[in-house]
Order: sequence, then C-alpha cells, then structure tokens
Amino acid sequence: MRSCHLPLETLVLRRRRGDQRRVDLGALRPLARSSSLHHEDVLAYDPDNGDNGTVVYSISPENPFYTINRNNGKIRTSGVTLDRESSNPRDAAHMRTIIISAVDRGTPPLQATSSTTVFVNLQDLNDNDPTFLNLPFVAEVPEGLPIGSSVYKVQVEDPDEDRNGLITMALQVGMPQLDFFLNTSTGVLSSTAILDREQIGQYQLRIIAYDAGKFPRTSTSTLTVSVLDVNDETPTFNPRLYNVSLKESVPRDHVVTRLLCTDNDTGLNAELSYFITGGNQDGKFSVGFRDGIVRTVVGLDRETQASYSLIIEAIDNGPAGSRRTGTATVFVEVQDVNDNRPIFLQNSYETSVLETVAQGTSILQT
Repeated sequence: MRSCHLPLETLVLRRRRGDQRRVDLGALRPLARSSSLHHEDVLAYDPDNGDNGTVVYSISPENPFYTINRNNGKIRTSGVTLDRESSNPRDAAHMRTIIISAVDRGTPPLQATSSTTVFVNLQDLNDNDPTFLNLPFVAEVPEGLPIGSSVYKVQVEDPDEDRNGLITMALQVGMPQLDFFLNTSTGVLSSTAILDREQIGQYQLRIIAYDAGKFPRTSTSTLTVSVLDVNDETPTFNPRLYNVSLKESVPRDHVVTRLLCTDNDTGLNAELSYFITGGNQDGKFSVGFRDGIVRTVVGLDRETQASYSLIIEAIDNGPAGSRRTGTATVFVEVQDVNDNRPIFLQNSYETSVLETVAQGTSILQT
C-alpha cells in the first residue's frame, strides 16, 4: 500500500443512489498516512467467467488528484495537494469529481455501458490566513470631525468555511494616542476624539485580523489616517505691538519694521496677505502684501506729525467665507533732526526803553 503526505485526517465514503458515490474528505491537520479512500471501493460486476469476467478499472478522463487500483477499484489520492479554496475551476472540478470506467479482460474487451461518478466533498482545513482587501491604505479625513464619525471601513476575507472563515478584527494594543475605535466584526473605524491636525497630522494604525478556527490564523496590515487641514487657526502676530522710532530724515522706501506673523494651518489656509487698515490716512507708509515689511512711502516731517499708530491686518488665503484675520499695531515715533533754520516772525521790531534802565532788563520778546 502506498503512503503519501496528505492534508487529510478522516476519509469517509457514503453511497449515493444508482451509479454515483460521494466521498467526504475531512481535514484537521496535515498527516502522513495511507492515501486510500478506504471505507468502500468502486465495484463493477461482470457475470462472465475467467478473463471475460475480470474487471479492470480506470479514471477517465485522467484526474491528477486521484489514482485507482486497476484490479480492485480502490481509489487513492495521488499526492497532489488538495486545496478546497482553489480558484482554478478545472482543478476544483477534478478535486470534487472522479469518473470511473470499467472494462473486462475478455477478447474483445467489453466496457461498462456507463461510467460511475464519485463525488468528493472536500472538508475545510484552516489553511488560509485572513486577507485584507483594502489595506495597506492611506485614508484622508478632515480635522474637526465630530466624535463617532466614520473614518474608514476595513475589508477582509477568509475563504475557509464556518469558524475557520469567521474573522475578527482589532487595533493593535498599546498604540499611543489611540483616537479611534474599530468595530471588530464590521471593520468600520470611527473617531473617539476630535481630530486636530495641528496636534497630530498622521496616524499609523496596525490592524490585526484573526479567524475563529481551533488554531487561529492571523494577518496584520497598516492603515494610515492622514488628517487634512481645515482653516481653523487664526494668524498670530508676535509681538502684537511694535514700537519703532525713526528720524524724520529717513528716505522714502525705508524699512520701518518686519512683521512676524504665523498661521498653524497649511497650504492656502496658512498663506498670509498684509494690509494697513488704520492710522495711515496720509499714505506715509506701506506694507508688503506677502512679506509683511513696513516701509516709508514718502519722507516724514516731525514738525507736521510726530507719531503714527498703524493698524496692520494679516488675512489668510483660506476658502471665501472662512478666512481668518490677525491684527497688530505699529507705533511709529518720528524723531527730530535739525532741519529748520531760525525764522523771525517779522522783519523789524520797535521798542522804547528809559535811559535809566538797569542792566539786564528785558526790553523785547521776538
């Protein structure tokens, strides 16, 4: 008797009506054992005597998964691995159906009027790991979603049957900042906190899938959750008040100060534009639209205006209707330079004094 390595443990044969038989091949774990389907053999009867009544059996058409003893009709597995979950339709049919022909040894040999069919029921062995259908993946979600919002649905399959194909999913234990909950049966991932991109911009979640077999098989994959920016941050000046002193002799286009303003958003939501919205009625100053540099436009004259209080606004370039604005004040003190000659208020002055006036007496205020 031949022996081979089979993924089989129990072999059971049950009769069917007429010329068909069904064989159940059950498998719990791989064993090296006899490969025959050994509870019942295929039997053809020929009432003739001698060679005329001696029956020879064959599998027709040939089946790569099974062999038959041509003399006694005992069917054996061939040693080729039986895979119940095979996606090859030809192999799947051969594994489940064995067509037996019989012919006698007479001269001329006579063949049976019909074949008999053995139907093989391949019982499941837990030999397949759960397979993620849509992982690894990068899921993008906007920040600020309400708690309990659905983020992603993990899909996993296991071609095994019954408990061997019953899958449970879980998030890996011990992950920091776990702001998500995974439904273990449906695979729906939902948020348990309000996501804030400025705090955590990306999560790497390790997801485990395991079946319910006696010896469970597991698979692990990664879901990356990328938190998309929402324009929820206001431009912030640092400092919010600038004190600058300038001599009145500075030329036009002189740099008064460089404003520092930041926006913790990203992209257009963090792109800033600067405007002077107050304190510049006579147009003496300008601010760079993108760089935030305050400059003089014309010369200053302390004797005309000694100080300015400029209101500067930084507006982000977020979506219309949701743009945010930050405000700063630039206080400019204009310092004096000696740029004016003494001027008499009139061309001549006349006064009268007594001839006896004492020395040091004031006689006129010009």
